[in-house]
Amino acid sequence: MTISSQLLFFFSLLGAFNGLLVSAWLFTRKPASLASRFLALLLLMISVRIGKSVFLFFSTDLADIYRQVGLSACFLIGPCLYFYCRTASSQLNRAPLAWRWHSAALLAILLIAGLVFPYGSNSPEFNRLMYQIINYSWLIYLLLSLPLALPAIKTSFRRHSQSANLKARQNSNILATAWTGTFCIWLAYFTSSYTSYIVGALSFSFLLYFSILLAIYERRGQLPRYQNKKIHQPVADHLVKQLTKLLETEKRYIDANLTLPQLAKELKISVPQLSQLLNDNLNSSFTHFINQYRIEEAKRLLLQIPPLSLESVAELSGFNAQSTFYSAFRRQEHTTPAKFRQRNHSNIITAQSN
Repeated sequence: MTISSQLLFFFSLLGAFNGLLVSAWLFTRKPASLASRFLALLLLMISVRIGKSVFLFFSTDLADIYRQVGLSACFLIGPCLYFYCRTASSQLNRAPLAWRWHSAALLAILLIAGLVFPYGSNSPEFNRLMYQIINYSWLIYLLLSLPLALPAIKTSFRRHSQSANLKARQNSNILATAWTGTFCIWLAYFTSSYTSYIVGALSFSFLLYFSILLAIYERRGQLPRYQNKKIHQPVADHLVKQLTKLLETEKRYIDANLTLPQLAKELKISVPQLSQLLNDNLNSSFTHFINQYRIEEAKRLLLQIPPLSLESVAELSGFNAQSTFYSAFRRQEHTTPAKFRQRNHSNIITAQSN
């Protein structure tokens, strides 16, 4: 094996090896969660699939049992991703036993297929057909997972100040990376006839290390700016009073373009200090904190007589989009603006008639 081939073998197998280590760490770390278990399974299945591909690429006489194991792992990548996305996005609570039945059915299919149609006892044409079926089932699970992962993908592109907290942003980044990374690996294998079979393995190595570097940057680039500079409680209380006065007296939240740096400048403190104040002392993000004031203003405007249009209410309370207004209002009040207005107008009329 030439030096270039040895380097290609090393970097191709590097992702699979480290994927196994990360998978083992996720399985054993405490506290455990169902989401981390599915993420560990996803990494395990991808690592086994990648490992088989690397050895097959450099050794065409790979034993049939290893090929069978690799294809079986490939078949389970899609389901592991799907259930990780469901648990990470808290969608599994609606049907807590569904994943058990689903997993049992998939394992039964895998077992029966392995016994009835073992890899070594079938023609190459049949094996290629099975490979295509597995790849397309992988794609189906990718598409099923997309609506669950899409909010996390969008959140990962937003500024740090708009996330609820560092932990929530990290979870969103992991979910977004898991889906996009799995899709990239699937795409690399699906298009391997136009590129090379080893591209899938190299893609996994690159994506895994990129994800690790991203996580390190997230922790060191966002949190440590102030994590060892805790705001003393008397100072924090004073800043909270200033912030409350600025919002309640001057109604700065009405400005739809208000940003964290602008508010920090008006309070004469740094952006990291204000972000820490919101996260640590008020247990809130900038967007959520400002939207609370905007929703209270919207509730007041909704009850005005003569009634304002919902578009006017959204604009006057500081929302730059009606869809954002509806979403924030429903999240905080658990009802729509129109229903809130109708219910409270009815209460006012009833009180007046009595």
